[in-house]
Amino acid sequence: MTPFESYASPEFWELYHRLPTAIQSAADKQFALFQQDPSHPSLHLKPASGF
Repeated sequence: MTPFESYASPEFWELYHRLPTAIQSAADKQFALFQQDPSHPSLHLKPASGF
């Protein structure tokens, strides 16, 4: 499997920090899962065209 790269822009972090703590925690949990297993079905990843 090809490894994924992730990038978060400064704008992403600005918006992320505005989210309620519970939503930040849920996002953190999903990102940790992504790092462990990018093909995990609960992530619902789809191929992006043009990349």
